[in-house]
Amino acid sequence: MDLLKLENIIMNSKTPLLLCVVVFKNININENNKCIFIKFFFKHHLNIALEYNLIELYIELNNFNTTSSSFNLIFDIYSILIKQINYIELIKKFKKSYLYRSFWNKNIDEQIIHLKKIYEQLLYIFDGSKTQGYLHIRLKGNINTIGQNYHIEQMMERLKKTFSLFKYAFFKEHNIYLLSNFQFIDLTFHNMVKYTEYIFDKVSSNLIKYITYFEHYNYYRKELINIFDVSESINIEETNSDIDDDDISLFI
Repeated sequence: MDLLKLENIIMNSKTPLLLCVVVFKNININENNKCIFIKFFFKHHLNIALEYNLIELYIELNNFNTTSSSFNLIFDIYSILIKQINYIELIKKFKKSYLYRSFWNKNIDEQIIHLKKIYEQLLYIFDGSKTQGYLHIRLKGNINTIGQNYHIEQMMERLKKTFSLFKYAFFKEHNIYLLSNFQFIDLTFHNMVKYTEYIFDKVSSNLIKYITYFEHYNYYRKELINIFDVSESINIEETNSDIDDDDISLFI
């Protein structure tokens, strides 16, 4: 089989959906070659595959046969795509709130590394990397007024650094309540600690959530890349294609 020729035919077809119909209903095309066609079709005509349900099309053209390897391949690809789309929708909220163009210019592997570094920075800001634990945890239950001014300054410094790390859009998008310096100073010491803990918990939980979303999206992205690799599905001994050039050329 001339894979490059086949891929070019599928990629450059002016009527790809009709080409898909021809291949699906042709009983002379073996399952291995149908699978190769399906991989190339999804690879080059993803928008069409998302607009039209190829599962329904396949079932209708094959008398409701859902046991073939080609049908299972279509089903698996759609299953992964649905998961990817779901994670894209979740990531969109982060894109609206994290307005650093340099981050969005990175590839996804670099983005995941970046997010994990940001999370480490956040922990460092609140002393999470130190053995004595987070600042707000250490200050809970502190009724000693001696040194409270120092602790207030420390909390304010950490809140400012956290705000600088993410900027206003992040807090607004995630409904994280912000206090001005004056509003913070007007709080009791106990409420200052509670607010500091509130900010840390809200920001860290959202960040962990997005790291998970990016990682899961990336996992499914790599799954699709592996599926679209036709080299793993080819029988080396097979030299002739069951997809007739005449069948395909009618629809180019």
